Amino acid sequence: MFQSLTEKFERVFAGIRSRGKLSEGDVRETVKEVRRALLEETPWGAKLFKRYFDIVRASIDRMDAQGRIRPDVDRLWLPFLFMFLETGTLLMDPYIKQILGQSGFEPDLWRRRYRAYGDMIARGVYTQPAANEETAR
Repeated sequence: MFQSLTEKFERVFAGIRSRGKLSEGDVRETVKEVRRALLEETPWGAKLFKRYFDIVRASIDRMDAQGRIRPDVDRLWLPFLFMFLETGTLLMDPYIKQILGQSGFEPDLWRRRYRAYGDMIARGVYTQPAANEETAR
């Protein structure tokens, strides 16, 4: 399977290089293969996930060093939470299309998604702490 996936990516990227630009079909095919690699736990998918984790972790470490992350934030889970936000659309896009009528990667939905992420990260979603929140910590 790994060989097959590698060959598919090589074909996709060879086509992109020969044309010099990405088509919508190229992006769709690449997203489909990345989704498959992550869901089927391929060796390539594991490497992709680890590389992505390292990038997110480094970004969080920089923000933390700058004092931009609250002290009470769980740093063990923070990279995964950011990754869940990002990969959720990638993995669930076929269902997002069914419900919203368009891909979560369409420019208007992409902008709305990132605005919502930013708001949620910066301000949270709850208007006040839940009564049992303090006992859960």
